[in-house]
Amino acid sequence: MFGIAAYLHDLGSWRSLRDPREADRLTQAEWGVMRTHAYYTYQILNPIEVLNLVASWSSLHQERLDGSGYPFHIGEDDLPLGARLMAVADVFTGITENRRTARG
Repeated sequence: MFGIAAYLHDLGSWRSLRDPREADRLTQAEWGVMRTHAYYTYQILNPIEVLNLVASWSSLHQERLDGSGYPFHIGEDDLPLGARLMAVADVFTGITENRRTARG
């Protein structure tokens, strides 16, 4: 299930204005749109009952323990372990991949 969640965690990014890997800097408005990707991931996956756990882990990967994340501002007490692990994996990927050539 975690592998499926990993593949789908940025599913909502299709709603973004452009791929952040294609620009040096996003505008403030573009960042606002990009921050909606986790919400749209939830909206897409949550209605599929068999994917409820995947939807939770995938859509909550931008949340932070102190509640400062997005899209739901969920804090430590309500943040599932799978979402926490997904956040770590997402940061690791962001740090280690070459975003300029990630798409080939």
